[in-house]
Amino acid sequence: MYRAFGEDPEAEAPEARESRLLWDKLARDRPALWMNIHAFVGWRENGEYPYDGWYEVVDPVFQDPGRARLYEALCDTMRLETDGMSTHGRANVHRENTMCYQMARRLGIPSVFYEINLATAGPHGAARRAIHVFKRAVHTLLNSR
Repeated sequence: MYRAFGEDPEAEAPEARESRLLWDKLARDRPALWMNIHAFVGWRENGEYPYDGWYEVVDPVFQDPGRARLYEALCDTMRLETDGMSTHGRANVHRENTMCYQMARRLGIPSVFYEINLATAGPHGAARRAIHVFKRAVHTLLNSR
């Protein structure tokens, strides 16, 4: 589902049925924020503890200046108030074929896409990190102008 638009970022809709169902709901409901907080297992020796990560859309794809400012604020929040920078020292990048990129470009929906390293967190620690990321993102959403 992550690379929902497969080989053709200009396709009318995502390739897989479950991705199309989600896309249709997003297009219909237009949520203020999309969040994907998930865990992976494994060490990454290219950063520092706790080896979490996050992704961002780097191209200026938001048509609405207010949504663009909100997205910049969300990225600043992930960069400065979470451990998302600990793996690479910068965000990973959503490519054009990803759901998050197309949500931003076509629907104006900002996203937070955060990876928790389960090998360093454990189940309880991962839940606590997820709650922290969620709270920070919602705080930014509610307080950005």
